[in-house]
Amino acid sequence: MPYKVETVLKDAVSTIGEAPHWDDATQTLLYVDILKGDIHRYDPANGKVDVLHLDGGVGFVNFVVPRKNGALVAGSGQAFVSVDWETKTVTKLAEVDPGTNNKLNDGKCDARGRVWAGTLDGQLTPHKGNLYCLDIDGSVSKQDENFTTSNGMAWSPDNNTMYFIDTSPREVYAYDYDIEKGKICKMLQKVDIPDAKRITSVCWGGKNLDELYLTTLKMHPTRAAFPVIDSLDGSLFRVTGLGVHGLPAEVYRG
Repeated sequence: MPYKVETVLKDAVSTIGEAPHWDDATQTLLYVDILKGDIHRYDPANGKVDVLHLDGGVGFVNFVVPRKNGALVAGSGQAFVSVDWETKTVTKLAEVDPGTNNKLNDGKCDARGRVWAGTLDGQLTPHKGNLYCLDIDGSVSKQDENFTTSNGMAWSPDNNTMYFIDTSPREVYAYDYDIEKGKICKMLQKVDIPDAKRITSVCWGGKNLDELYLTTLKMHPTRAAFPVIDSLDGSLFRVTGLGVHGLPAEVYRG
């Protein structure tokens, strides 16, 4: 049976759709509209989308993951923040790269519930970004440095390898990973990847985790006049019928 690609939500974002996360507990899809500072929660059961705006002068939010207590953890400016959807309360958990023009970018959780996220310079200056880990005790530590556009954390099924992307130079890194200590060790490999269109991120979702959701970019973060390539730029897509499935995404356990 051939796979099927459908447009779930046209114009799902107005700037940059990013960081999709399937919340297995609620069977909903979380994703962000970066430059608007909005967190979206899409319920495929009824097609409803709820939006929560993170106000406070930061202006954007770069990732979101669920938290074990029912709240969310997001990257907002230079801060890891906890977000209570019902009360709209935002609480700072930790801050990184103070005194710089850096901002947090993509973030994911490892199998022990730690949040990993990297930073980038506001002007995408090469080698200004760093890689951080927010542990479940609330402590934050720098794990590596000298990146341009931190992105795309993932782990091998045995948790012995951590993968990390530096988008601008199109490089994929693989590290030895100590899951018990939450530490990356020596870099195993660096792989160059070709240029891509406007897909920003993907995640597995659905009851059987066999539906691939794709977020896309509507406008470029540093170019006011970014040409529209396709009328579906900024939409949310879903691919089904691939014949494979993913693993449940982890949540922050702190």
